[in-house]
Amino acid sequence: MQTAELMQRQFAGLGWYIRRTPDSAALAEWYGGSLGLPLIRGRVPVWFFWGGSTLCFELKSDVAPRAERFTDPARAPMYPVFASRNLEGSLRRLEASDADIVLRTESEVFLLDTDRQLVCVRESSSSPFRTGGDVNVGASPLPMDLHGWGWTVCRVPDVAAEAAFYREVCGLECSEGSDCIVVDIGGDVSPGALLELRGGGEHMPPPSTREQRTDAIIFRIDDHDQVNAALKSSGVPIVNDAIRFNSASLTYVLTPSGRLVGFEERFEPARYRQPRREFLEDREAIRRRHKKTEEQDGR
Repeated sequence: MQTAELMQRQFAGLGWYIRRTPDSAALAEWYGGSLGLPLIRGRVPVWFFWGGSTLCFELKSDVAPRAERFTDPARAPMYPVFASRNLEGSLRRLEASDADIVLRTESEVFLLDTDRQLVCVRESSSSPFRTGGDVNVGASPLPMDLHGWGWTVCRVPDVAAEAAFYREVCGLECSEGSDCIVVDIGGDVSPGALLELRGGGEHMPPPSTREQRTDAIIFRIDDHDQVNAALKSSGVPIVNDAIRFNSASLTYVLTPSGRLVGFEERFEPARYRQPRREFLEDREAIRRRHKKTEEQDGR
């Protein structure tokens, strides 16, 4: 089986946006307060916020050196975009919390979190999620003006090469946007989530470990061992190989432009290495994936 075909079969959808910071508690106050993301759970060094649908926004404190900050939307290598059903309302709410707004266009507001990392809020009259937008993974509701985390933007030096990674290695659908290539990364668990590949970014030198990168996205997959083997056979640079957690297995790789991407299999509770309660953010994602598999099997 070709790598892209195997990866396509194993791909469940987008799962997490990871943002690393020297002080996750302080940054959590901004994302929970100023931006208004509902907290799923958290304590130093890790905080999990609900991003809508089955998506999580994760803040982590690590001991690695502080990474360079990119405050210019035209150069930032990666940043999250949150969908707003009322951009003027979102802007008023952000201004009331003294948010550091660096740029406003007709349809977008760019601001910096308290760690001076870029965040975008984009006008979207309807939810970017094709199904299940009202799912709540056990947190408080999102603010009335926000649909959730709908897009991720990557500024890269070679858009075609970056798109080839997602299409030919990951087996994902790519399409031409007005000024970018759009990759459908929603899968079965977060349908509608999109990755926008835009020019203008720089190649990033390879890190020795994941903690040396501020931003990353992680995809949910079905079988980590199969995906890990496929990634290795394709020659993709591996940053962290087969990290084993109590409830998951995870591998981080680099895209052609040096952006960090993870592939994580989340276990069902019966497969946890040590007994514990199921994570709320996994319950709906696993249910959706099972439903899709049953439909494909004709059950």
